[in-house]
Amino acid sequence: MKNIKNHILIYFTIILLLFISYNIHSQSKRSRSKRRKPNIYLITIDSLRADFLGCYGNKKMKTPFLDSFAETGTVFTHAFCQHPDSLKSHRTILSGTYPYFFNHIQKDKDIKTPHLAEILKENGYSTHAFISSRKAFNNSFFKKGFDTFNLPSKKNSGERTAEEIFKALSSRIHNSVKKPAFFWIHLNNAPSISNSINTTNISSLKEMVKKYKKDITSLDKQIEKIYHELKMLGPMYRSITLICGANGKDFRNFVSKKDKAGSTKETGKNLYNTELHVPIILSAPMVDLNKGKKYKAIVELVDVVPTILRAVGIPLTPVLQGESLIHLAMQRKMVHETAHSSLDKKYISFQNNVWKYIYTIKSKEEELYNLRKDPKEIKNIAAKYPKVLEQIRTKITVWLKDCRQDPEEYLSGAKINKKDILSEKEQEVLQILEALGYIH
Repeated sequence: MKNIKNHILIYFTIILLLFISYNIHSQSKRSRSKRRKPNIYLITIDSLRADFLGCYGNKKMKTPFLDSFAETGTVFTHAFCQHPDSLKSHRTILSGTYPYFFNHIQKDKDIKTPHLAEILKENGYSTHAFISSRKAFNNSFFKKGFDTFNLPSKKNSGERTAEEIFKALSSRIHNSVKKPAFFWIHLNNAPSISNSINTTNISSLKEMVKKYKKDITSLDKQIEKIYHELKMLGPMYRSITLICGANGKDFRNFVSKKDKAGSTKETGKNLYNTELHVPIILSAPMVDLNKGKKYKAIVELVDVVPTILRAVGIPLTPVLQGESLIHLAMQRKMVHETAHSSLDKKYISFQNNVWKYIYTIKSKEEELYNLRKDPKEIKNIAAKYPKVLEQIRTKITVWLKDCRQDPEEYLSGAKINKKDILSEKEQEVLQILEALGYIH
C-alpha cells in the first residue's frame, strides 16, 4: 500500500514539474514574442476599383477572401490614389509623398527621398519584394532598401500573374527569417484588359466589365493563397497586413479606335473617381482597432508609410506628407478633409466629402461635381458655384506650394524654370529638415 502511495506521489510530482516547465517555457516564448517586432505585409494591386469588391458594398461580386479579411480588419471606404498611373502611384505608396513633392526631392540632392523598405531595414527588418511587372518597377528607386527584389523574367513582356507570384513566393519563403520581415507583394489585376483587348469582337462595355469582374474573382483566390503562404512566417495576430489598390480602372478610357493589330487601346487616364477610388484594408491586431469597422473619412495612399511606421513604433520623419490611419481609427478623427490627385501637368483634382473639382491645364476648363447628389461625376455644375471654385483654387495653390511647385507656373502649363517661392511655413520645415540631417 505504501509503495502505491509513493508511486502516486512520484506520478503527480512529475506532472507538476512538467506543468511548471511548460508554463516557464510559454512565458519565455511570449516574452520573446513581445520583444520581437511584428512582420509587415504590404499587398498592392493594380487597377483595382473599390466599388467592385463585396466588402465595399458590391453584393454581386464574389470576393470571399477579401470580404473575410475585411471582417477581421479595418476598411477605409473613402480611400483615393494620388495618380491614376500604377508606377507613379506606387512611388507615393512607398515614399509617403505626393507625386509633385517626390519629383522635387528626387532632383534635390540635399533631401533624402524616403522609402519604406529603407526605413524598416534601418530598424532591424529584413526586406523582400515580389513584383508582377519588370518594365514598370525595374529601377533604382523601387529597389532601394530591399534584401530581396524578385522580378519576373524578360519573357512575356516582363509580366507575370498572381499565380506565378505565389509560386515564386512559396519557393523562397521557407528559408528561415531570423529578423522581423517586411514583404511587399505587387499584383497586376485585370490582365485581360490592362493594356489592350486582343479581339476585334469587343465593342460592348458590358463585355469588358464582365472580363474585369472575372479577373477580380480570380485574383481574390490568389491573394488568399499568398496570404496563407505568408502565415508560414508566423501567426497573423503578431503581424501587420495592409492590402490596397494602387489605382482604379475607368472603362471610358477605352475607345472604338483600334491599332494595326485590331486591338482596342486604352487612350489615356483621367481624374474621375473610377480611376482614383481604391480599397485600403488594414489588419493590425496588436493595435487596438475595431475589427470589421468601416471608416468613411477621406484617406489617401500617401498615408500608407506613416500608418505602417506608426504601427511598429518607428518615429515619422518630417519629409512624409501623409498621416497615420491608425491615428484616425483610434482617435475617431478625420485624417484628411481633402484628397489631392494629379496627372502629369494635364489635370489636377481636389475633393472633400461634398465637392469634386478637376482642372484641365491645357484648356483651362474647370469641372465641379456634387458627390452627394452626383457620385458618378456626370453633371458639371462649375458655372453655378463661383464661390466654391474660388475656395478650391486657394486650397490647390497652398497644396502646390507645399509640394514645392510654383502654382502660377504649374497651372499655366508653362515650361519655364523659376526658383521656388517658399512661404514662412515652408522655410520652417526646411530648417527642421536641416536640423535633423535630411538636408545637407
